[in-house]
Amino acid sequence: MMYRTATYIAGLLAGLCCFSPASADQLGDLLSSSGGGVCFARSYDAAHLARKPKQDTHKALLSLVKDSKSGGATMRIALEGKARTSVIVGECGWTARANLDVQNKPLLDTFKDGPGLDCHAYTSIDGMSAEEGGDFAIDMRDDRTMVMHFPDSIAAWPTIERRGRARWAAFGKSDRVFKLERADRDLCKQMDASIAPLK
Repeated sequence: MMYRTATYIAGLLAGLCCFSPASADQLGDLLSSSGGGVCFARSYDAAHLARKPKQDTHKALLSLVKDSKSGGATMRIALEGKARTSVIVGECGWTARANLDVQNKPLLDTFKDGPGLDCHAYTSIDGMSAEEGGDFAIDMRDDRTMVMHFPDSIAAWPTIERRGRARWAAFGKSDRVFKLERADRDLCKQMDASIAPLK
């Protein structure tokens, strides 16, 4: 688990040392221009799910809210599926080269080299637990589209009304990459209200 923390920190540091006018903090700019928070969403219709029968997820929500303490964002994700719902809570930070481990090698093979968000999932409701919840990356192509790339497992809760500690949720290959589009913030309102900002 310490490896994942080191990976997350290394990714953030790599992004800080590689800033240039062309790779400014796109996440910070987006949040500042959006009143401090944004919502992205995707609903998969029956035709899509029929083409991909192994995909469990039929709806995905991503909320990013500015966190002045970390300089990044509080992240909330809800993946609603036929078999289960997975709620992931944590933090994301912009970096010029996302998805890299401490040896500058890709963590996830689905994410191509480039800028994006390095994200870290929490295992406790207050986010203070030393137990790692897993790392993943988000390809922030522009201010209208986010592509989330997950590993084969990550810490999550079964509902947005979180109780106790998160449990490790396994993801099949068809439930690891999700392309989301910008949505009205009201779509994430219930999730944001249920998952209060960390103290």
